[in-house]
Amino acid sequence: MIEVISEKYYKFLMLLPFEDGIYMLGMKEAKAKYIANLNIDLAKRYLEKGNRDRRNTSDLIHYLNLTK
Repeated sequence: MIEVISEKYYKFLMLLPFEDGIYMLGMKEAKAKYIANLNIDLAKRYLEKGNRDRRNTSDLIHYLNLTK
């Protein structure tokens, strides 16, 4: 999961026009939430159907990391 998040975040960052200060000011919150939202979405794929509430994903992530 970490590899997927890293790859997608890198791709996201490479598309941003860092030279446009006003645009980047607007993207500040988006950059901050991108990893958290991607993490939650990926983790939900491992949860049982019907139990895919975002609040259940942090326990799953810890379990997946411990089992590596």
